[in-house]
Amino acid sequence: MTLPYSEYMILAHLIKLQNPNSETVDQFWYQHYESINTLPKSTYRDNDLLTDQADRYLSSFTHLFNYYFCSAFSSSKEYISQLSSTKMADQLWWRNQGYSKPYWGHGAGSGYPDGYDVNAINNNPDHTVSPSIIADYLALYPEGKEDLLNLWNSKEGQIEWENKKIIWRFIPGKTLKPKEIIRIDFGLILFGLASLPEYLGSPFFTTHLPSLEDQ
Repeated sequence: MTLPYSEYMILAHLIKLQNPNSETVDQFWYQHYESINTLPKSTYRDNDLLTDQADRYLSSFTHLFNYYFCSAFSSSKEYISQLSSTKMADQLWWRNQGYSKPYWGHGAGSGYPDGYDVNAINNNPDHTVSPSIIADYLALYPEGKEDLLNLWNSKEGQIEWENKKIIWRFIPGKTLKPKEIIRIDFGLILFGLASLPEYLGSPFFTTHLPSLEDQ
């Protein structure tokens, strides 16, 4: 159905919701997703991070998609603790490369000079910052709003797209305009901003998702 852990946890969750009486589906879910104890992990500077295979790190968007679209993730203290660890590890990697705030965020989207890149810890050779990741962590880390504002005000990552100014992936110190904006990756910014208390607030996403407990 899916690899042991990835953003396709969403798919497994949907299948379980649609098949509440299937022993096969139940067995798969309990074997792989009921607890993080059964899932593979990689360690980065004392942070144990969920992954799809040992000695590899996943892009931060993987965990964030699961948070916003999978109630079994967002309602679990184990998974939320993992989300916090992925945020800290993401930031720590950037600090270890010599960057200070507000530079962090391993995401996916437009590559430079072209193509599509998926960045993660130890897999971001160009040091591409993804502001959408900073935004998406706002549900757990509202202090990240200051990082976004600092990037916006510095005009780093700020580009004109279809006659509007937006903030998008960029390489610190370089002026590059992407050839395309990947909507699914840019959309994470909207979820993150919506989670701020002055807008919808993070409970909106946890209370409006279908739950396995309702079966």
